[in-house]
Amino acid sequence: MSQKTLFFATANVYKFEEFSRLFANHGIELEHYDVAIPEIQNIDMSIILRDKVIKAYEILSRPVLVDHSGLAMSALQELPQGLNKQFWEVLKDQVCELATKLDDRRAEMIVYLGFCDGRRIHSVYHREPGEIAYKLSSQGTFHLDRVFIPAGHTVTLSEMSSSERDKISHRLKVTEKAIEMLRSLPYGIELGLRKG
Repeated sequence: MSQKTLFFATANVYKFEEFSRLFANHGIELEHYDVAIPEIQNIDMSIILRDKVIKAYEILSRPVLVDHSGLAMSALQELPQGLNKQFWEVLKDQVCELATKLDDRRAEMIVYLGFCDGRRIHSVYHREPGEIAYKLSSQGTFHLDRVFIPAGHTVTLSEMSSSERDKISHRLKVTEKAIEMLRSLPYGIELGLRKG
């Protein structure tokens, strides 16, 4: 399979590197477009994603992929979801302590990927069950990965090696859904995911 390129707009190098590895497994090279896209405030992550991917396409004027991720905490009736950024700005690294105080550490990691080809917007998402760690991990830099333990595991995502994480993470699962989505689109031919 020949390597084809797709723009991925994000200011988060950590997420870009992980998605790059995952898409490369399908013969797609992600080209990083380093831009911080202003996010609207909404609980509904699909609305935020749609707005982000439209803005990214307007900036680049070419097919582009964006992501948006957040946490749904059982103790907070599935908040913060789309308000994740504001939630973290206020609580910083106190999320583990909060979940323990509320006596409910259950959570889901939610991740969306959106693609715009200039004509239509397409998106996929995945919700990964797990729990909030008792204590913030000192490893890693991405805040969600430092507190989230996927179901069936005993350490946070940030404490796993790249190869371990790439086999089980929510980003792997949403990437697989995105590949199927892209394969079904006309642009899938340009990406080499199917024949014309």
